Amino acid sequence: MRFGDGLCPCAERFAIEAYFDVPSVRELLARCGACASDMAAIKEVVALEWAFFDRVEGLEGRAVCQDDARSFFIYRLAQYLAFPFMFVHLVLDDLKGLDAAGRNPVAEKYARMMAVTDPERFRADWSHVLPAVSPVRACALHEVERALAAFARKAAETSPKAAAHARAETSLPQRVSAVDYMLAEVAPYSLRTVWFLRDALDDMARSDVNPILDAYAYACAIDRLPGV
Repeated sequence: MRFGDGLCPCAERFAIEAYFDVPSVRELLARCGACASDMAAIKEVVALEWAFFDRVEGLEGRAVCQDDARSFFIYRLAQYLAFPFMFVHLVLDDLKGLDAAGRNPVAEKYARMMAVTDPERFRADWSHVLPAVSPVRACALHEVERALAAFARKAAETSPKAAAHARAETSLPQRVSAVDYMLAEVAPYSLRTVWFLRDALDDMARSDVNPILDAYAYACAIDRLPGV
């Protein structure tokens, strides 16, 4: 896996954007309460992530999923629909900043996931490559982890069939949990974004909303949309 690759103005960044212009997708976003600026932010974030993903080099070369724009679109849109729309605006700011710094946050995400799915290889190959995590950031990420772990446990208890189709509750060799996946994803983001996510998760818990189950439900719904 290669790190530090920023974006260039290549066609792959825009290959996924057509899905956001499908009428059924726009109707779903509107039903979920997305305004025009929210739709534009989600579209730009997913396009940026797709371009970052295209530049990840796996240990065994390019993965098949890197050419599956439809699945990428479904899962990324589903995840963002499971959180307040303000979150995606903060993520967009962070992705632009990381790109400007020459960093590839998607490559960093997969490297951090390796810390729990293949710790020996992570220690040998990647632990010295990733930016160090400050004590303040580590504390904030731990608070996010605590909240996400509670959602994962509740999903497994209350909706075992749905949870079985989502990411695992606990990371295993070569299989990352929903919690560790999200932690690896948000680790490069600004503290402002991590703190917002922490607070949003606490609000969801008080409202009995489970983003892990919601993301799965949204993915199923998007998969069935006409034109997707």
